[in-house]
Amino acid sequence: MSIAVFVWLGVLASVVYLVVPALGAFFVRARWRGFRVLAAEASRYPEITYREVHARSGEKEASCHWYFLGALEAFQDDEIIWLRNSNIALSADMKGQKVFLLPSRTDQSEAPAGEAIQVIPWEKVRSLPEGTQVMIAGNLHIEGRKGRFRAGKGSELLIIFYDGDSSSLLRRAVLHGRQRNEYWNLFTPACLAAGFLSGMILAYVFLHSPVERIPAILSLGISFVPFIPVLPPGLAFFVLYRRLWKKGRVLRAERDILRLPPGGFGASPEHITSDPLRAGLCEKRAVRCEVAALALFAAGFLGNAYLVLRLLAWIVR
Repeated sequence: MSIAVFVWLGVLASVVYLVVPALGAFFVRARWRGFRVLAAEASRYPEITYREVHARSGEKEASCHWYFLGALEAFQDDEIIWLRNSNIALSADMKGQKVFLLPSRTDQSEAPAGEAIQVIPWEKVRSLPEGTQVMIAGNLHIEGRKGRFRAGKGSELLIIFYDGDSSSLLRRAVLHGRQRNEYWNLFTPACLAAGFLSGMILAYVFLHSPVERIPAILSLGISFVPFIPVLPPGLAFFVLYRRLWKKGRVLRAERDILRLPPGGFGASPEHITSDPLRAGLCEKRAVRCEVAALALFAAGFLGNAYLVLRLLAWIVR
């Protein structure tokens, strides 16, 4: 029995259960951070009005970015939508764009901070009722005396569909613009399946040789890794981990809100009160919650893993 076998088993478990999902988590967190930054920047764009469109009707493209607040009026075809508010009607070219759907509000109150924004490529949007409220920001092109939002080179449009008052739009976008759990991302299901199947295959191979009993037990343990956190008695640690991780997520959202500039999308400054000191305190509390959550997860996982390996050692004789 070679030491290299244990090394390769350790590398396999680390790559499929830790390294690749962690890389996906960093990617997801960076993507949502980019969304929040873009939303904050768009809130400081000037709002497009009929007067601006009329004044710039001779220009090929508006000289800067604009934002529009209004409602969906009609679909021209699969790629063009028409929008309207009390001041102006204009269109948007949706080809290649993605839309962000804010969580719905209930009883005039905000959705819980744990709810996440839905991101949907425009090609997969099946139906949106006319009158749905929308915020769109980006390059505005003037065609005659009609304005049309169209993505520029290397610059996508920011399109948010929402309900409720637009004065809280920026706050809600920042509050909900983050993944519930970054570890669960595009790569995670494939990694869990790969870890389970590879562990089973290796265990089958090792079980054919009596001298490879320990590698066979470890391979079976690798297969059961996705289930280990939710087995008793470690399940209690997993529940506490989820609660603390959610609390850290909410604190990070509060931190980002407290760092926003006053106002946003034409709202009065009192809707967002910038407070860097409180933001720093929220960040420290969020870090403590996340560290404690990871410690609880590790304790429950290691305890359960020990029990699972002892059970497998008793079965595989």
